Amino acid sequence: MTRLSRRRFVAGSAAGIGAAALPSFPSEAQTVVTRSNLASPNGQINLRKYARAVGLMKARPTRDPLSWNFQWFTHAVPSNTTKAAAINAAFGPAPSPAKTLANLMWNTCQAHFNPVDEQFFLPWHRMYVCFLESIIRRVLNDATFALPYWNYSVPSGFALPAQFRMQGDPVFGPLFEPKRRAQVNAGQPIFQPENRIRDASL
Repeated sequence: MTRLSRRRFVAGSAAGIGAAALPSFPSEAQTVVTRSNLASPNGQINLRKYARAVGLMKARPTRDPLSWNFQWFTHAVPSNTTKAAAINAAFGPAPSPAKTLANLMWNTCQAHFNPVDEQFFLPWHRMYVCFLESIIRRVLNDATFALPYWNYSVPSGFALPAQFRMQGDPVFGPLFEPKRRAQVNAGQPIFQPENRIRDASL
């Protein structure tokens, strides 16, 4: 079975310009992993791994393709700037393979920018999560890592899990993001119960 690598993904979409900025990923073809609910023992193990990886990625500069910001900006750069300004701030005026890659990758969630492209929401994010998971395996040098999940369609899952709200915690602190809405970081529901079916269907 052929596996689509990020290098091949970029190469197929833009003739591979800037692909040299990406690291070589070890083969994952021999390893089968299963994503687990973070409430399970295996989910807790992988959540701790995830927190460690996020901390390592956040410590890398934005211009590094393995950094948290580089991957975040692949979805969309912050709303208080533009793609061009964000790229200039991260890379400066000089060309580089990573800068070329950022030009190709950042702000590429079609559904985020154009309601007409709503049909791309699920496939784009599936690919995005797939590659993020692979990048985390690379950062951790751990082919057994699988992203944990939680069931946000039931009342107990309406709020962001506590581990993502523990600012300064020695283990889960990297998962805290001050740029989130204050209500979310305070443990209030991400959405109201009456919207459960609509939101759970996304």
